Amino acid sequence: MSAWHRKRRPGYERLLAGLREGRWSVVLAWHTDRVTRQLRDLLDVVDALKAHNARLHTVKGGEIDMSTPEGQYFAHTMGARDQYESAHRSDRTRRKLLANAEAGQAHGGQRPFGYESDGVTVREDEAAVVRLLAVRVRAGASLYALARELNDAGVPTVRGAARWHPVTLRGILTNPRYVGLRAHKGNVLGPACWPALVADRDLWDVVQARLTDPSH
Repeated sequence: MSAWHRKRRPGYERLLAGLREGRWSVVLAWHTDRVTRQLRDLLDVVDALKAHNARLHTVKGGEIDMSTPEGQYFAHTMGARDQYESAHRSDRTRRKLLANAEAGQAHGGQRPFGYESDGVTVREDEAAVVRLLAVRVRAGASLYALARELNDAGVPTVRGAARWHPVTLRGILTNPRYVGLRAHKGNVLGPACWPALVADRDLWDVVQARLTDPSH
């Protein structure tokens, strides 16, 4: 699990607990950044290693002797470098994603319903479902009723065996991608590089108005 994002890592927590309890004498990692990329977390590891004279071996950097000031300095320096590189890489990725969005390009990830895995090529059988849903919502059908109809008819979701839920349909029918627009972090930036599945903008606007009505 990623050592950068602030999510719980059960394996890392067991490692740290074992070091603190003196159950581990050696930690073996590919690189220091595989242990942690957060400097504050690295300080916890260093303290736990020092407490029971445990050793840290890395494939790429050899042994780091935490019993010496030099080893501790090296660990802290590597930790600061790893945190900087992770933050720099994350910032570069964010800027690249924004540039792609501004250019109207697809962003990858899970295949959107109605399109192939490239996010651009239309999958006609699913596209027909999206258009029908929009027409039915304009005519007054509820998302609950539409989800039930799709499930009864055995229409597969993107995940195949999963069932349709009203919230899933709302997500599709309020997603600007289906009217040919590129959005990024909730903001519409302009035309997308993929074809719209709902070409009738008046229909789309009516659907949006209905779905933002709290009673719907």
